Amino acid sequence: VYKISEESILIKCAFGSFDRPEHKYILLEKESCRYFVSPPVKTTVNFDAHKKIAEQLMLVKGE
Repeated sequence: VYKISEESILIKCAFGSFDRPEHKYILLEKESCRYFVSPPVKTTVNFDAHKKIAEQLMLVKGE
């Protein structure tokens, strides 16, 4: 986790399978959340990871 400013952080995440990981960053700002630079490759494994991350972020946000 990297603190960018008082209202934004950058989180480094590993996607993909164990034998071929892919590192991506998620930029969390006060009113938005997005993949920084580019989203992960569209695979079933990455989509499942994306859903789990979104679920966890919603828990933190309180939704």
